[in-house]
Amino acid sequence: RLMPKVSIRVTYLDCVRAIKHFCKNNKIKLDDNKLITADLNKTFMVGDSAGAHLVSLISGKITTKKIKLDINPIALGLYYGVFDFNNLQIDPSPILTDLYEYLNVKTINLKKLCKEISTTTYVTSKFPPSFVTSGKIDKLNFQTSIFVNLLKLNNIEYDYLCFEKNRKDGAHAFLNLPNLNSSKKALERLLCFFENQLNKNERRN
Repeated sequence: RLMPKVSIRVTYLDCVRAIKHFCKNNKIKLDDNKLITADLNKTFMVGDSAGAHLVSLISGKITTKKIKLDINPIALGLYYGVFDFNNLQIDPSPILTDLYEYLNVKTINLKKLCKEISTTTYVTSKFPPSFVTSGKIDKLNFQTSIFVNLLKLNNIEYDYLCFEKNRKDGAHAFLNLPNLNSSKKALERLLCFFENQLNKNERRN
């Protein structure tokens, strides 16, 4: 498998810088050259696999005030991500068997790093409502199960779409094949979840 050429900290900070750039340059030019301004209070964040890890990690650090950004997503869309590095001794996910290579770090304090980069470290009652999806055929499904249980424990609103093991279209990265039934179903549920969260947000405000 291909490994990242930069460390996990560099990847994380790159995403934070991208969000800061978006917040400062949130005007969007339409086809008729009209400018609209994105409402930073009505934003959603979506990621799959490593992207789901980064999206959830950044959102967790926002809600626990570990980082300060001018954006506060009202809901997340998380496809078959990696969320927890704190329980590697019981995690069967093959991508985590060589963590030093995966994270591209050389550190003697792996336990501290694992806590720092685990979304599960930052899940509190203030974590954003989340749409989560994965297939049981996915070798990372264990990670999704841990995360969903933690959302439930903290009374976070969520929608979990889990494809049974006989669904081959539930394999990792099904998002990248939009014609798959799993991909279509997940998109439908994601949009419905986001619309509901947007309506709730507008009623509160």
